[in-house]
Amino acid sequence: MILNMHQELAPRTAPKLEHRFVFLDGLRGLAALCVAIFHATLSFRLGFLPRHSVLAVDFFFCLSGFVIAFAYDRKFATGMSVGDFLVYRVIRLYPIILVSVLFGGALLMGENLWAGSPITQSALLTLASLFLLPLGLRFGMQAYPPNDPLWSLFFEFVANAVYGVFGRRISPLLAWTGLLVLAALLVHVVRVAHGIAEIGFSNIKLFSFGYVRVAFPFLAGVLLFRLGGHRQIAPLVCGSAVVCILLVMLLNDYPLSAKVPYDLVCVLLVIPALVYVGAMVAVSGRLSALSTWGGAMSYPFYLIHGPTIGLVHSVTTKAHLDYPYTSAVVGLTLSAALSYIALHRYDIPVRAWLSGRHRQFAAQRRFRKDTPYLLARRQHHESPRL
Repeated sequence: MILNMHQELAPRTAPKLEHRFVFLDGLRGLAALCVAIFHATLSFRLGFLPRHSVLAVDFFFCLSGFVIAFAYDRKFATGMSVGDFLVYRVIRLYPIILVSVLFGGALLMGENLWAGSPITQSALLTLASLFLLPLGLRFGMQAYPPNDPLWSLFFEFVANAVYGVFGRRISPLLAWTGLLVLAALLVHVVRVAHGIAEIGFSNIKLFSFGYVRVAFPFLAGVLLFRLGGHRQIAPLVCGSAVVCILLVMLLNDYPLSAKVPYDLVCVLLVIPALVYVGAMVAVSGRLSALSTWGGAMSYPFYLIHGPTIGLVHSVTTKAHLDYPYTSAVVGLTLSAALSYIALHRYDIPVRAWLSGRHRQFAAQRRFRKDTPYLLARRQHHESPRL
């Protein structure tokens, strides 16, 4: 998402710096690319596997908590309702969910037709995925076969709903205490699952662990924003260090024997630190434009790359084309192209229309609510005085 955030004042002789958390937008784009690279290497068997790219999802959760707190803490304090908040979150997230599920569902049903199998199950899975229902678990599959990354959107909505209901009602002491409790729970579930990679989607038990997986980083992001460190400006060299640490954390392909400690250190310490420091980094010029573009592309790219890579893999397999690296590049390039089209030709216009309609509805609702009061005042002022 593109964030509308404040700009820091700078001397006229200095280059204009944007401190709207644009740097965090760029980090979100890099993390989405790492997830896509992971799926491409997995699908086309490229000889290496950045197995730790799954931690990008935990980075997304932490970043989401930070951004949600920035965007809505003050709005809730000035009277925004939970209903309006949830409507705006659905408007922000659902249009791309819709198109990605239809794309992935069509591919899934097409594979069934090609194999001469009935499409009833695939159609049911697609319909359930449109409502973020993890029906795949019922059939012994991953939660969302039409598009695997949907599991993280389910938990994103859960975290958003909890924030909307309780976010401004709990004291800081209770929030920090809750974070420590969630950290302990996260240690437990990661140890039980032998790592964080499959938590949230692989089976019913691991799906239930997903609530803990989202809760800690999301709450950490909210509390990091409320610490206020982002009001400071960090030098760009800190941004370079953040980028390097993020890429090394996500793209290394070492099969660590200490997988559980690695995952826990990254989620509990490294990812919150990257978000906290990254929020201080101000960027300008072309770097700002690139970061903004990466942030805008990250969400559609994250949801569209899976079906797209699946389509390229299906075509190359059926055509007996054994060019794995070329196929991976084609899959990633096509994913970026389709994401760009979806963003500018579909997502942005649809969200603008839905937001406008909601504002009109909210204005009409307020008018109907205020009309009896205004009429009573008018009658009072127009009544004859004795």
